Amino acid sequence: MPEVTKTPDVFERSIQFISRNIEKYEKPESLLKWCELAKSETGYDKLATSSQKGVKNRLEHIEFLTGYTLMQKVRLAFVLSRPVSDEFVQMLKDGGSLVETKGKLIVFFCSSDKTCILQSAHSKNHRMFQGKREVNDMMDPDDKEPMEKRMKMEKENVRGSDMDMDEVLLEVEKISKEDSIQEEKAVEKLPATISLLDLSERIETLAIKMNLTEMFKKKAANAVLLCKEKDQVRMDFSLRHQKWIFRRVFVDDFSVLFKSIFKSNIKRERVSDSNEITVKLYKVIKDLKKCLIVPFGKAMMDAVGLSDDNITRREEREEKVQLKTVTTKLDGLMSILSNFWTD
Repeated sequence: MPEVTKTPDVFERSIQFISRNIEKYEKPESLLKWCELAKSETGYDKLATSSQKGVKNRLEHIEFLTGYTLMQKVRLAFVLSRPVSDEFVQMLKDGGSLVETKGKLIVFFCSSDKTCILQSAHSKNHRMFQGKREVNDMMDPDDKEPMEKRMKMEKENVRGSDMDMDEVLLEVEKISKEDSIQEEKAVEKLPATISLLDLSERIETLAIKMNLTEMFKKKAANAVLLCKEKDQVRMDFSLRHQKWIFRRVFVDDFSVLFKSIFKSNIKRERVSDSNEITVKLYKVIKDLKKCLIVPFGKAMMDAVGLSDDNITRREEREEKVQLKTVTTKLDGLMSILSNFWTD
């Protein structure tokens, strides 16, 4: 596949202009509006829709775009809601970034150094321009649904004079609420994640609750300290509010590992004359659920699937397991998930 030409044409100059000016934005923006604004910079004398088409073509294979850093390419793709290839996504993952796509659009991104986190469902009903919500987006060909709704309102105005300003405002408020509900539903579909710091703290609590080995308790405490010291980055999203951002783990990834390590492979051991300390299996599962599953919410509970009925059945069977087996499996789980899990 040929690379983008090194001699900037009018569309590439538009991309350069847009890239320079969207560095601080963390939500999708109207590409059409930015193409309109870029016309004065590039001297383009045709319709903004024509410029938009040319820019889209140049961004079709963003991995081959020259003169941009990888982070600039990510922001272009995310902010302008442009689809990305599997190769580009893999390139980001190979660099240590967390990436989730839906319909080829980046819906979640976290850079390897945790200094850039982007998340959006890319709702066409909620376009922004220069960081502000767009009110009149009827000219954007991508935003068909808002256009249809506003056309319906225009027809109501034309149909008769019985629709006064109060009715118009009520209709606008209704549309705004409908759009907000659709955006909320879309956001719910974003990949669920859990903080590695939170997970480490829960493991530390579990180690104390189950009276695991002192060596394990020490590793858990060290992991918490390292998370706080090395993986804690202060981010300022709105220039008014600040929040702490930690390395995160996808709930789906955690649930796969958890089920593989605990639900499928844990040994059921009968009481023997061995000097090894044993614990009832139902109590192990109950403590795991209480400390590692329930605190992370419904998404985690649904993914792991530890039901109360399952715990009750195991309680009736009086199955037991060696405590060192539980320790070994927790140690293996955290070794896979965390770079901070060290001796």
